Amino acid sequence: MALNVENITPGGQDSASPSSGATYRNPVLAEDWPDPDVVRVGEDYYLVASSRHRSPGLPVLHSRDLLSWHLLTHALPRVAPDSYGELPRHGAGVWAPSIRHHDGQFHIAYADPDRGIFVTSATDPAGPWSPPRLLLGGLGLIDPCPLWAADGRTWLVHGWARSRAGVTNRLTMIEVDAALTRPLGPGSVIVDAEEIDGRGDLAGPTLDERDGWYWIFALAGGAAGGVQTVLRARDPLGPYEHRVVLAHRDTPDHGPHRGSWVDTPDGDDFFVHAGDADAFGQVLHVQPMTWRDGWPVLGDPVPGQTWGQPVAEHPTPHGTAAGARSLLAADDFRGPLDPRWHWQADAGQWAEASGGRLRMLGPAADAGNLRTLPSVLGQPLPALGVHLSTTVRLDGPTASRAGLGVLGLDYGWIGLVRTEGGCDLVVATRGEGDRDERRVVLDRLPSQSEVAVGLDVDTAARVRFRIRRDAGWEQVGPETTATRGRGVGAELVVFAGAPLGAVPATGRFGALEARLDQGVPMLATGRTPGTPLRLRAGAEPVATLDDGRSMRTVDAPRPFLHPVRTTAGVPVTEVAPTDHLHHHGVSMAPADVDGVTFWGGRTYVRDQGSTMLANQGRQTVLDQVADDDRWSGTIAWTDPAGREMAREQRLVVAEPLPGRDDAWRLRWRSTLTPTERVSIGSPATNGRPGAFYGGWFWRTPFGDPQVLVADGEGMDAAHGGTSPWLALCDDVASLVAVQRGPVLPWFVRTGKYTGFGPALAVDRRLEITPERPLEVAVDVLVLDGPADRERVLALVEATGD
Repeated sequence: MALNVENITPGGQDSASPSSGATYRNPVLAEDWPDPDVVRVGEDYYLVASSRHRSPGLPVLHSRDLLSWHLLTHALPRVAPDSYGELPRHGAGVWAPSIRHHDGQFHIAYADPDRGIFVTSATDPAGPWSPPRLLLGGLGLIDPCPLWAADGRTWLVHGWARSRAGVTNRLTMIEVDAALTRPLGPGSVIVDAEEIDGRGDLAGPTLDERDGWYWIFALAGGAAGGVQTVLRARDPLGPYEHRVVLAHRDTPDHGPHRGSWVDTPDGDDFFVHAGDADAFGQVLHVQPMTWRDGWPVLGDPVPGQTWGQPVAEHPTPHGTAAGARSLLAADDFRGPLDPRWHWQADAGQWAEASGGRLRMLGPAADAGNLRTLPSVLGQPLPALGVHLSTTVRLDGPTASRAGLGVLGLDYGWIGLVRTEGGCDLVVATRGEGDRDERRVVLDRLPSQSEVAVGLDVDTAARVRFRIRRDAGWEQVGPETTATRGRGVGAELVVFAGAPLGAVPATGRFGALEARLDQGVPMLATGRTPGTPLRLRAGAEPVATLDDGRSMRTVDAPRPFLHPVRTTAGVPVTEVAPTDHLHHHGVSMAPADVDGVTFWGGRTYVRDQGSTMLANQGRQTVLDQVADDDRWSGTIAWTDPAGREMAREQRLVVAEPLPGRDDAWRLRWRSTLTPTERVSIGSPATNGRPGAFYGGWFWRTPFGDPQVLVADGEGMDAAHGGTSPWLALCDDVASLVAVQRGPVLPWFVRTGKYTGFGPALAVDRRLEITPERPLEVAVDVLVLDGPADRERVLALVEATGD
């Protein structure tokens, strides 16, 4: 069942109305995404970050607006190709990657400071990514970034790690082949910062070419107290001029750390970078970027200086609402582990999530220090105030253990330790320099006991532990303070382990519940807004729900389903096709609600035709509950000024059909209640005959499907007709839509594109009031393969409940 994740009202954060005047606050992700690099391809942004020793490695994030990010994949299933990565190697692994797109391929260049610079490539950023290939071997090579120059040559800039190479504070440029497989000659030191006053610890370069200049953005002066420096030259090998372009100075923001220059499709420039947040690691900031005397200035320009200061708040780059400020995943453990979990080393067969339980194998690798145990599952600790709870049970030899904790150079945890006669419920802490853990025994329990444990971390990184007794939750044990790890921020973890030489242990955890003090609410499944949610019909994932936060303002942002697939995996929806960029899968999209369009794009104006107006509304999810097969929520419909016009209660359910593996059913129920009387129209009611689109709408990828209705076939029989069902039958898939309740005329379009839905306003406008809301009830049977009338009728009859 779904987790009960509490919805928290934003405490002064991200509270701007979701309109074109919306603002965001830094950091946009208030948790550890170290050494970020961003590339834009079309209207999509992709971000990579250091993962260090954690596995899987190389997280790839996606956004449509630089604010709402979700985890797309990990490009590295394993940190190391051999057994080296099977034990935690704190401080080693993946350092400061960069992501670039060239000639139809994405490339990620990253450093392993103990081996060299590697590259992995993919045509789709969601993967699969190629096995990493060594581009440049050597100790201490870090922070790589490639550039395909306008003259056809390819360059790679990188820095140096003193801990491995014995040198630092230098940037080296080397020419490589366009496929990033080999160097074409020796590298040249292009900048030796020891020769530049005040530019110590130069690192984290990113490389660009614009307007005849080669630009390098780099951190100088260290992560916590440094500045962002820009260097430019007419030749990639120099000589380079330099300027400070961002300094925190009088602001509370530390850093700025590594970052990258990215522009929007409209040509606005931004700088996405990490900022030091002590125990919480490197949090993600977005700075506006302006130009002065041919040089960039980042953040809020400081009069009389070459640099700016970090902005605390700024208008959103795309006019979209600010996104979730944490990707923390609660997990109901009903299926595969949420991909936002990672291990402290390359994983063995250590965990299985099913039936609402996480079964974690604790290998006999526990020497008493949680930092050396590989079977530790973690997520970044948000700097927003976080509360976690779960249940734990432990089976295993004496001295085995399992628990919930916060891991850094120092750590603390609460959980069970196996004894000769049962289990001890303990709180344990350990400092980086301690020889042993300090344990406080809270209770002595029978061996098969299951206990409910929790922890709370505030914005000052103070950690408190709690247990649930009959009377409720009770704070217990000593407090501790979270600290950062080696190259990463503190992590929230669950773990199990057994002593060296013993038999393995097994820790069993119940659903992990989580909530934040600040930021936007988390979905009940632990997926933060902006993160797509998969629905299953039985065991098969068949539909993905997106809350629409990353849609363009001009497209009328709204929650939508895409992709929707048959049980065999054939997609039956489209998003942002070139003919109509505002079409988004399956959604509620009336074209005219008191003059506001929730259809998106242009509006038909009588005597003017299709006209681009600034009248696009927005649908924002206020609260929601999700399970494997269903989603329900409350959605606010607002006009361009952010004024609420209506609220919708929506239920979406994916159901298998008994005895069939070639079909499933989507149920959609919506009740739209306006705040006051409103009138719903369409282009047809506004003077364009036959164009009564707008309402519940499904955009398909079908080319020229056969159209069937109860009393005929073809467009003439279907469009504007009131058949209780409508079928679109293509060669590889078919859709059968059934209206439940009063039947509205169908809008059907084939030819230039294929889409359909019940029409709300055919020849006259529809008025709804708080007392008479709009009810929409549609079932859609999603079929593999083509369907004839006989197959359609049999399915409609069999599912006529």
